[in-house]
Amino acid sequence: MDRPEDTKPEEKAGGYERRDLGIRPILLSAGILVVATIGILLGLARLMHAFNARDSARQPSISPVARARQTPAEPRLEIGEKETLVQLRQKEDQLLTHYSWIDPTTDTVRIPISRAMELIAERGLPARTPAGEKE
Repeated sequence: MDRPEDTKPEEKAGGYERRDLGIRPILLSAGILVVATIGILLGLARLMHAFNARDSARQPSISPVARARQTPAEPRLEIGEKETLVQLRQKEDQLLTHYSWIDPTTDTVRIPISRAMELIAERGLPARTPAGEKE
């Protein structure tokens, strides 16, 4: 078993025991690893370039006219969300607060919701007749 007094003076000067671990094999391994990594990345880049070139050669070219007519896929984004919401609320407000014709041929009319609530409060809701009875 080695005792501290058995250690050679040149081994104490470096701050670590040189006979256990050499710096040269570590640097050599790291260098090989870096070179291998760069080589693999360059090979993959070249392979991807070849795949893209082969794929684009197989694709028929699209005419400029066809490109100009293409619409974006669904769902399409709204450009003026605030304006669209304001228009929707105005339309709903018009339907809920004003009289309008639903079908003039059958005299079907839309009435304001406040008037409909007043009529229900006065007249009540229509009652159902039991299934076995006739009116």
